[in-house]
Amino acid sequence: DDQPTWSTETQLVLTRRADPFPVPPPFREAQVTRTARQTVRYSLGETAEQAVTIAKEYELVTEERVDDKPALSQTGKGEIRFDLEERVPASMEMEYRIEMRAPQVTVTIPVTVSARPQLS
Repeated sequence: DDQPTWSTETQLVLTRRADPFPVPPPFREAQVTRTARQTVRYSLGETAEQAVTIAKEYELVTEERVDDKPALSQTGKGEIRFDLEERVPASMEMEYRIEMRAPQVTVTIPVTVSARPQLS
């Protein structure tokens, strides 16, 4: 739509088993669910040599709080280079930070994602 920036926001329900180990059903604990909000912001960058760069910012945060911060959050930013001639992504580079919180404990995991199509 010729917009230089756009965003999406989605309400999610995250579900995980309470017991981290596979256990037979009679002994399995209930699932734990958390509501979360996912926001993705995009902005068009330079167009050069039949490609356009799209900046991407990502945020996922749970409504559940620990010490006034999200119990789980994933934030990140990066770029997607889109090939206009082929009409496919040419590359993607993203850096994320995942944080999980419990009272008096915070675990931070850095994640780097890099993708390019495999040429045949």
